[in-house]
Amino acid sequence: MKATNNPGGARSPARYGFATFFKDDGMYYFQFNGHDGAPIMFGHGYQSEKSRDNGIQVVIRNAADDAHYERQQTQKGQHFFTLKSGNNQEVGRSATFDTEPEMEEKLKLLKSITGDVPIFDAAGQPEGKAAAELQSVENTALDASNKELSIETLPRYKFSIIYYPDSDVWIIKHDPSGNTKQFKTCDGALIEAFMKAHLPAEKARVLPARESSPAQPKAPAQEVTPQKTDKLTEEKIEMKIRSFQGKEVRYFAKAGDLGQIEISPKQGSMISNKSYEARVIAKSLEDNETVVVSEIKARKPAYGRFVIPIFEANRLHPGMYRFLVTIHQGEKGQEEHDYHGSRMLMLN
Repeated sequence: MKATNNPGGARSPARYGFATFFKDDGMYYFQFNGHDGAPIMFGHGYQSEKSRDNGIQVVIRNAADDAHYERQQTQKGQHFFTLKSGNNQEVGRSATFDTEPEMEEKLKLLKSITGDVPIFDAAGQPEGKAAAELQSVENTALDASNKELSIETLPRYKFSIIYYPDSDVWIIKHDPSGNTKQFKTCDGALIEAFMKAHLPAEKARVLPARESSPAQPKAPAQEVTPQKTDKLTEEKIEMKIRSFQGKEVRYFAKAGDLGQIEISPKQGSMISNKSYEARVIAKSLEDNETVVVSEIKARKPAYGRFVIPIFEANRLHPGMYRFLVTIHQGEKGQEEHDYHGSRMLMLN
């Protein structure tokens, strides 16, 4: 078992039950430890002790019901599970396990808890030899960072982006050092700046600059006929990503569920009925891979908005993506319009 996804980064006391702790990011956390003291499941950050304690009670109430669990795998084939509350909000996420039977064994233990399960403050708890042996690679790196070791001496440059829907909080974390940044709404520029700040200088210099918009499929201008171009900024349009069933996708989705992108004007703007061409690019924030998921030409708007089908979503792997849309409307010698939009989306 590898406890690699602890949002709080607490050292695990060798004690069974719910360990609670406060971190210097200003958030309150809990984790559930097995009988050997090893962490099995981690809760996300809460704004207050009371809300954190309520989160623990939600776990206790829902732990016995298998319907509240979702079993998943990482890209490397490791197993983990999430626990959801009655309103389908995630309240806990397990450590990663090398095998499915190992995961099921720990999940069975969590299912067996009752209202008298120990709840204790992790601060000041003796760690002992057993707890020291259970420290993860991530916590070892965190200890090293506390000794002010240079980031260049750390073994890897891995980042995690976590979203907590109940509090609408985003956290980006540099996994080796444990350094985190918390913010509201998904801010691609802030995420990129954080990543550059934690890379060695030579790596940060070669990191490609963030694209404000992809290349335009725009018709070339004619020297003899002046062109009128009306560029509408991203703030003047609304961009929605929808599933095949037409439901709006806001934060999370499975790649195979993505059906179309809808662009419509905000109040006070109108979209012409002229034909347009569009291109949709999905850019991974993990490995900078770019995939063209849609490219259409000679299509007319429908009901005053652009509706762009997504064709290549099956090429996307799980992770955080920035979807960029470029639309060019109009023909050579006529009035032309360019529309740009972007949305962040986590694929699982």
